[in-house]
Amino acid sequence: MSLVDLLSSPPTNIQGTVQQTSVMLTWTQSDIDAVQNYIINYTRTAGCSDAPSGSQTISGSMRMYTLSGLHENITYDITITAMNTRNRLSATKSFTTLTASMLS
Repeated sequence: MSLVDLLSSPPTNIQGTVQQTSVMLTWTQSDIDAVQNYIINYTRTAGCSDAPSGSQTISGSMRMYTLSGLHENITYDITITAMNTRNRLSATKSFTTLTASMLS
């Protein structure tokens, strides 16, 4: 079995730096060579009903990504999944965060 046949391990040590309308995510990956892409999903878990949710696919070489266009003072559930070169997905890792409030 070749390396590309193996499932990628999920990202670990997910951290978020929160701003009013964005979250800069960072993570680590143990099997860097096996990751083709990351799929980042985000959904509102509490707060404004018209807050955005969505999905981004980014390069497997990245270890940081900024989700922007979020609503302030809203709780988001963010998941990151690694995809290998054969489009097989790792387990998903979750991160929940509250975006910052605008200071007056």
